[in-house]
Amino acid sequence: MIPWDEVRQYVWVFTALVISAVGVPIPEEIPIIWGGVLVGKEWNNPSSWMKWWIMLPVLFAGVVVCDIILYLIGRKWGVRLLERKWVQRR
Repeated sequence: MIPWDEVRQYVWVFTALVISAVGVPIPEEIPIIWGGVLVGKEWNNPSSWMKWWIMLPVLFAGVVVCDIILYLIGRKWGVRLLERKWVQRR
């Protein structure tokens, strides 16, 4: 049987990484450390689904999706944003 509480923790870490790309003021490192802590807490529990070899691809995917979102935002609105007077003053 799938332990949905542990699967939900993977989803929360991935979601926290993705929302960090859309303007929520949290750095990407916080969810990455959080994922490591979650895996480390269950390190000696063989029945746990919190495994480093599952969390690592989740973290990689979250960071890549986060970077793609930032790239697409810059690609779509970057030039127009640089033309704004308030951006030029800074």
